[in-house]
Amino acid sequence: MSLLVENTGREVLLSFGRTVRQLREAHEWTQEQLANRMSTAGYPMHQVTVGKLETGRRPTSVGEVVALAAIFEVDPGELIRFPSAGDGDDAAMARMRAQQELRELDHRIDRMNVELDLLQERRAEAAAQLARAEAAEARSVRPAG
Repeated sequence: MSLLVENTGREVLLSFGRTVRQLREAHEWTQEQLANRMSTAGYPMHQVTVGKLETGRRPTSVGEVVALAAIFEVDPGELIRFPSAGDGDDAAMARMRAQQELRELDHRIDRMNVELDLLQERRAEAAAQLARAEAAEARSVRPAG
């Protein structure tokens, strides 16, 4: 293997690891939490494995790249940067973080809308119960005469 290919491969692994770490931190996950998500996705990992991956000390399979992309909800190509990417890395990471933030907020809004619907149904049921109770009370309280 030529020195150029070897160095390029190493740089790609380092860049990949940095990207994974940045995305993990953007999600506020520990290495252990990411390892658990990977294990659930069918790629058993431990915290130490994630640490090695993030520092470029562990090669990664295509399947693992695809699983990580799915976990982070990004395109697999966004995880792999070649050395020529240069200054665009910061802008690309900012874009990925903003996209992730929007996705997370959309998910939270969806969950809140579901909860709001449930609360509105419960309120309508409680109002109906109150109306029935008031009607029953009105029927039972009759003026003496």
